[in-house]
Amino acid sequence: MDKKKELEKLLIDSCEEILPPDGEIFELKINKIGDNYRVFLTLDKMNTNSGSFSSEEITKYSKEIYRILRENNFLTNMSMEVSTPGIERPLRDIQDYKRFVGQKAKIFYLMRIENSGNAELSFKEKSALFEILDVNGNKISLKKHRKKKSTSRTELDLKMELDFHQIQKGKLYRDY
Repeated sequence: MDKKKELEKLLIDSCEEILPPDGEIFELKINKIGDNYRVFLTLDKMNTNSGSFSSEEITKYSKEIYRILRENNFLTNMSMEVSTPGIERPLRDIQDYKRFVGQKAKIFYLMRIENSGNAELSFKEKSALFEILDVNGNKISLKKHRKKKSTSRTELDLKMELDFHQIQKGKLYRDY
């Protein structure tokens, strides 16, 4: 097994050993530059609304992972960054949308455009801020907030449903 694969396996095994049952690797990137390795490890906590470990928890797990890497002689040619997906985390799959029902998300999606007299289908990429209402199969129910086109500040709530395959990308959205 080459050194990069060995390092990847060790990191995955280490996380399985030290993380709580609701913890998982969100993303693992290992870049090899010459004889050195740069590791980016993103950890996820499955039972929180934010999907994030606290900074204290990240520090604790970082120290544990460094200890295991040191015991296996991996620290000499390596640097590592351990983080969380963040409060505006990407929504990667249908399970993420289910997990974050009730939260706001910025979603980029394809909308079918009807072409009168033209047999070809056309799509336009759009984006909007939504509240995730529900997920049923591959259908995601959303509520879009939009201001009226008048001087009034009243908002209209527009509900829509998207198939998951229409979504190009999405991420949680936080009001600051």
